[in-house]
Amino acid sequence: MLDIKKKEEMRGGERITVLGNVLYDGEDIIHMKPSRRARRGIILCPERRRIFPESSALENLRIGGYLAS
Repeated sequence: MLDIKKKEEMRGGERITVLGNVLYDGEDIIHMKPSRRARRGIILCPERRRIFPESSALENLRIGGYLAS
C-alpha cells in the first residue's frame, strides 16, 4: 500500500509503465508528456468502485450508460 504522501505526489499521467505500445489515433503515446496527452483529450478519471468486476471496462461503461438512460 502506498503511503498518503507518496500517493499525493503521483498525479495521473505522470507515471506510466507499459510493455509494448499504446496507440491513440495511430500515434504512440507512451513517451508523450502528460500535458500533451491532456491536450489530446487523454485523461485519467480515477474511480475506486467497479459496477461489475467480472466485466470489461467497455461492458461496465455500456451498463452504466444503460442504467443512466
